Amino acid sequence: EDFYEAFPNNKTLHKPYLLALNNSAWLMLCEADTRQARKLLARARQLDSDLQALHCNEAHCDLMEGKVQKAVEQYRALSGKKNQSNTDLRKVIQEDLKKLHACEVLEEDILEELRSAGVFSVSV
Repeated sequence: EDFYEAFPNNKTLHKPYLLALNNSAWLMLCEADTRQARKLLARARQLDSDLQALHCNEAHCDLMEGKVQKAVEQYRALSGKKNQSNTDLRKVIQEDLKKLHACEVLEEDILEELRSAGVFSVSV
């Protein structure tokens, strides 16, 4: 971060730094630390609010904080959009939810709420 801060106009560093912030936020989610994940995502959004992966991780934060309806709305808005690797975000979200469940930070009852809402048929 210090290196990026020293050269904020360096376009070569912009995208990797943004992705590093988002990936770090994902790691915090895997540790159930939504507070730290949100800090990283907020910093990333200051740089680029259009990166779909940021919105995805923000929805995961909402879900893990018990804001299921808000997460559902965000997941629905992201469905059909593509990430930077041109993968449908619906598929990415489903895989993320499986991983969060495997990390034991996302309870089965929350996944059941998503199934009931008709958003995903996540099987773990």
